[in-house]
Amino acid sequence: MHGNDELEARLRAAVRAATSADTELWERTTSRQRVFPLENADLLVGGGAADEDVLGRSEEVDRVLAKLSPAEREVSDCYAVTGLTWQQAALQAGQSTLMGERVRRKLKRLAKEFQRRRSSETNPR
Repeated sequence: MHGNDELEARLRAAVRAATSADTELWERTTSRQRVFPLENADLLVGGGAADEDVLGRSEEVDRVLAKLSPAEREVSDCYAVTGLTWQQAALQAGQSTLMGERVRRKLKRLAKEFQRRRSSETNPR
């Protein structure tokens, strides 16, 4: 040992390792998001989540998605269901990775347009 600093560092490392080993999986975080057991999934989304459609879309979302081509719609559905990145969802849908980024940008633009129109309908000048 080289002194108190090295001993203190080793003790801290040992405590962190022991604490990490004793922590249940669902008490951890991944990418700054908490991990939950699947048994509690209905509690996280609300009790009626199983009765909704698979993607949980609302009427407003359907209006925006209706402006996508079938290929773009497939990429967006894959992204929503799988939790992959846009590029990975595009590949899974049989498209190029560029299509994933294009769909992301298009949805973002369509959503802004929808919100702008919605706010102008509710707040006419």
